[in-house]
Amino acid sequence: MLLLTYFYINSNFTLPLEDSLYKNISFYAFKLLGSGKHTGQDDIRFINTSHNLALVRDTGRNTGVVAVTDRRKLAAFLEALCQYHIHPKFIVVDLEFYYPFVAENEIQKDRSILSTDKRLQAIISKFGALTSPVAFDENDRIKPPVVSSKQPGIASFSTYSDFLTKFQLSYKNGKFNSIPLIVYQHLSGNIIKHHGFVSISQSKIALNNISPYYYITDDIARETPDFDDIAGTDQTTYSAYNDKIIFIGNFDMDKAQTAIGEMPGTVVLANIYLTLKNGHHLVSIWWFLFMLAVFILLSYLAWFKKMPKVNLHLKIIFSEQIAKFINDYCSYFGVMLLVSVLSFLVFHIFVNILFSSLIFSTIEFFTNKNYRHRHV
Repeated sequence: MLLLTYFYINSNFTLPLEDSLYKNISFYAFKLLGSGKHTGQDDIRFINTSHNLALVRDTGRNTGVVAVTDRRKLAAFLEALCQYHIHPKFIVVDLEFYYPFVAENEIQKDRSILSTDKRLQAIISKFGALTSPVAFDENDRIKPPVVSSKQPGIASFSTYSDFLTKFQLSYKNGKFNSIPLIVYQHLSGNIIKHHGFVSISQSKIALNNISPYYYITDDIARETPDFDDIAGTDQTTYSAYNDKIIFIGNFDMDKAQTAIGEMPGTVVLANIYLTLKNGHHLVSIWWFLFMLAVFILLSYLAWFKKMPKVNLHLKIIFSEQIAKFINDYCSYFGVMLLVSVLSFLVFHIFVNILFSSLIFSTIEFFTNKNYRHRHV
């Protein structure tokens, strides 16, 4: 049962009811307790590009133009960092480069089609500690972008719910890594290795699908400049980015629903990096011991004793056997809900409730011969 629980937690699969419970537990825990003790938030700087847009050709559908971040301003910012000898710890450019940059006022100038992208590619290539997102195509292969970085990563996520519950750190057994994992591994030197369903980091069992902590909220992140605020300033302004982790993204067009509300996708990536930096992807031996004690107790009750019952009067709807099974299930569900809350608050691991409750209630139902009651 303990191994099954770990495998379930380390998968990207979730159930809607458990997602709803996770959302409520996470929301109230954040409101009451905050994000707790942490390190790394002061190292992060944001740049919001939502007011630095340009219209470029929609080469994918040939339907006119599409709004993207003005790559001329991004290139100018990176060039200024080099000019003033500013050395960020890492740069996350959370912008996709799948449209060749041809500004609307340059559409008739064929020579300009690749000039901006070549300029941007040239300056990005000077930064080893820089990542930008890539995406999978319909054949599950990486689509080559117009402008690429030396450390491309995955910024998107999939979910079985309508909000982010788990974020996958690595894909295809470590062949492709997410952007937060790239930043974390580059700065810390700690590599997450994958052995089938088990992940290992720092000689400890780890998770490849993690529930993020939210150290930085949308309100805090919005107190950030754009390229126009920075352009034309002196070295003093740029020195604020020295030895910092810079997250660049469009806060208005890129939104993600999280357990604590709507948040820019770039801020989510920063929070996931901080989750890794603070070690919340590692599974503590104390969590294993805690869950082992819980499962031993519940197994003992299921096999040899009886769990105190929730007395729901269901016999008017169901048969006596089914009513007893539902009462058993609700009893174990209540215990596992309490266990999951404690596990989340102490270890930040949300334990599955429905599956384990079903197993224990089924064991008790058959070992106590409830299914034979009518034949006694």
